[in-house]
Amino acid sequence: PLTLEIHDRGLLVADRYGLSVYDGMIAAAALVSQCDTLYSEDMQHGLLIDGQLRIQNPFCCCQQKNRWGQTRLIGKLKK
Repeated sequence: PLTLEIHDRGLLVADRYGLSVYDGMIAAAALVSQCDTLYSEDMQHGLLIDGQLRIQNPFCCCQQKNRWGQTRLIGKLKK
């Protein structure tokens, strides 16, 4: 349920991270529930919200770091 705490935090999250109000409410509900990962293909992949919640796109390309710490594309998931 949408509580007053989630509503207020959702508005703050939406404003702080440039999310829609709807996405802010989803993120706030995940934060209040102490989740550490939120799967969404609509929000910015890799975004860390309030140092706790990481946005993960389940359809994002797979990436791998090489020995120099550079990220490279190793494949793409098909929908």
